[in-house]
Amino acid sequence: MYSTDMWSMGCIIYELHTGKLLYDTHDNLEHLHLMEKTLGRLPPEWAGRCGTEEARQLYNSVAQLRPCIDPKHLARIARARPVREVISDKLLCDLIHGLLHFDRQKRLTARQMTMHPYVLKYYPEARQHPNFPDNRPNLRPTPLM
Repeated sequence: MYSTDMWSMGCIIYELHTGKLLYDTHDNLEHLHLMEKTLGRLPPEWAGRCGTEEARQLYNSVAQLRPCIDPKHLARIARARPVREVISDKLLCDLIHGLLHFDRQKRLTARQMTMHPYVLKYYPEARQHPNFPDNRPNLRPTPLM
């Protein structure tokens, strides 16, 4: 699985738990504002990763998000709440945040997700799976004497 799949998994888990879409938009600027409102400050380096025209539409000259001006977008942004305020189960909140980490290198992998304490709490059988870290045979060769 790719890190974008894990991001999607985080959104799906949030939506299954709350019954509401986490990001109900098709507008890039609104989407970024919603991400910032629900997860925290966007990484400043994201402004430099956009193509120049797209960057000008989304970010100002000091790499801050441009304000939304559409009343519908503003209303959705105003209603958005941080994930930590919406999800009261601390383990579930930690799982979702791990899947929605802005840095894809730090985002949970599929394997890490299946070993997360929240998943193991409701699916303890995962510990019996042959690929669970504690169940893998020692593949190191026996040292020669």
